[in-house]
Amino acid sequence: VSNILFNLSYTHRMSGNHRREKELIEKACAIRRDLFGEDIRTAQALKALGDACSSLSEDTQARDALDESYQIKLLHEPKNSFSIALTMRSLALANGVIGDHQRQLELQEQA
Repeated sequence: VSNILFNLSYTHRMSGNHRREKELIEKACAIRRDLFGEDIRTAQALKALGDACSSLSEDTQARDALDESYQIKLLHEPKNSFSIALTMRSLALANGVIGDHQRQLELQEQA
């Protein structure tokens, strides 16, 4: 079910309906969290949620979802993986948007 929700969310993203995209990703995140806990699939869903929130200028929620995704990915992947670098980059941008420039700089340097 969560995969179907993600496919639908992508369709809404492509059509420019970011609000509906976010709603579908939130549902998929809840399902993955219930089924898998702090699994890489949950981290991927949270990354997508963070990106969707950024599209809607929901900056604090975007930062929180990206940070949680980053923390989960650190449990499952090497720190120098491409996936973690992309999440760190998105998280750095989200921190910059909300004004936490120190954290933004730290993440940019690590990425």
